[in-house]
Amino acid sequence: MKSEDKFIITLGGKTSIDAKLFSELVNDFTDLTQNLNQLIAPACDCRLEIQGLKEGSFEIDFCVLAEVAKTLFQNAPVVADIIKSIYYAIKITKFLKGTNPKSLKDEKDKLILENQQGESLTVDKRIGNLCINYPVIKNSVVNIINNVEKGEREHIKYSSNAGETTLAKDECNEIIKNSATATENIPKKYEIEYTLTVRKPDLMGDSKWVFKDDLSRSIEAKISDLEFTQKIKDGYIKLSGGSKIKCLLEVTEYNDSTPPSYRIIKVLEVKDKNNQLEFSFPDSKS
Repeated sequence: MKSEDKFIITLGGKTSIDAKLFSELVNDFTDLTQNLNQLIAPACDCRLEIQGLKEGSFEIDFCVLAEVAKTLFQNAPVVADIIKSIYYAIKITKFLKGTNPKSLKDEKDKLILENQQGESLTVDKRIGNLCINYPVIKNSVVNIINNVEKGEREHIKYSSNAGETTLAKDECNEIIKNSATATENIPKKYEIEYTLTVRKPDLMGDSKWVFKDDLSRSIEAKISDLEFTQKIKDGYIKLSGGSKIKCLLEVTEYNDSTPPSYRIIKVLEVKDKNNQLEFSFPDSKS
């Protein structure tokens, strides 16, 4: 089964572009598309094609194509997800201005981001996590913006069925400056309200629990909430395969190849595998 969709990139300014810079820009979008492909649907092979160059500032029509295996992805809009993820990767980078989020809040299927200026943006949780928690996605977008800045373009505009967003020249410069500062090898910590599925609990000891997030990634985390662990030991809370906990999660990110580390500060809710509430702590906001 063949699936395809397209997005358009418009570069403000002159109607020509340096050939090497054009090649690098195409490679940057190819990298971003392939990285998202591997995270969203690794068994589906997507490719990026240029459908045409239009007159005007400088406009490029990209088409994302995929051969989708019916047995695995008959109901999965893989290409639409990738198109939407590219849109949000650029939009989130614009919103954060090249910095880390000031805070993140998990609300059902949404992720609420707060930037360093105190503004908020609500996005799809799964796609938001891809754009926030995977440095390869953030770096791909910054590489695109770097090439836009090198080409001295007035702006870059992304357009697709998912939406439209524009980065002006001064916004590109600010993102590049902030991203360079963020690459200092200093761990970045932030807290997020997040829901995790229990895979391997540590009911009696002090070692790390193993969870699965909504992207099916395996996450190991220690639980610092003594009230929660005591209620498990006392039998007030019973966990089984597929149990879910909503928690305040501390994430520590590193700028080298070290993977992020996680610590659960506070457990807010416990739900069974059918998503039915089993236990809610009195100070939970839910």
